Amino acid sequence: MRTQVLTLMFLSVIVYNSYSQVSDSLFKSFCQNENLVILDEEMHVNITGEKALYMNFNISNTAKYIIQNADGLKEIQQEQLPKRFDELYICHAPTIRNTDWAYEMVRIRSYTAHLLKNGEDIPLKVNASVNEKRVINSRGFFGNISQYNYFIEDLSVGDTIVISYHYEIDFKDNWIRLLSNRLFFHGKYPKKAFSLNWCYNINMEVDSQFINLQPPEVMIDGKKICYRWEL
Repeated sequence: MRTQVLTLMFLSVIVYNSYSQVSDSLFKSFCQNENLVILDEEMHVNITGEKALYMNFNISNTAKYIIQNADGLKEIQQEQLPKRFDELYICHAPTIRNTDWAYEMVRIRSYTAHLLKNGEDIPLKVNASVNEKRVINSRGFFGNISQYNYFIEDLSVGDTIVISYHYEIDFKDNWIRLLSNRLFFHGKYPKKAFSLNWCYNINMEVDSQFINLQPPEVMIDGKKICYRWEL
């Protein structure tokens, strides 16, 4: 007898305000009191495989920032991976469970930062470190997870920088957190433009909700179904 494993996922996409249709001058006036401004952000989520034991989430993100003040410099200079899809999620659990962490068994493929100045694209030095954190994992046992920290050197207020990263997450080790996903197109800082590609195997069953009437463009790419939003 052959056992077939069916993976059902849930994706909820929520959109509030978008600045993509406003002029540059009007967008600038909206953002004059912000610490950071995101001029453009592009995120790709590619889910490979169709059986739970062999599925991987490949996540890549590229964003262009303007550093507007000292607080913005402090925030953008340090970053930690991996990140949750839903940064607003609050898990109600005892403190001992250390529920502020994202995923385990993560493989970082790349992290780069570039300064855009006078028409040049200048690579910036990034210092990387790994922090081991003691948590209770999805199986209810104590263990350590790795948190990857990045510090970007030689940044100043007023700089425009591009940060890109790519990492992989195994579904089998994170299925509780990955089975249902809620994404917000907006965030802590205003975004002038944003795009998202979310691709998965055509044989998977995915239940999707699009809040505030923002259905995606749907494309078939070989054995993949891809949702694409551009705002």
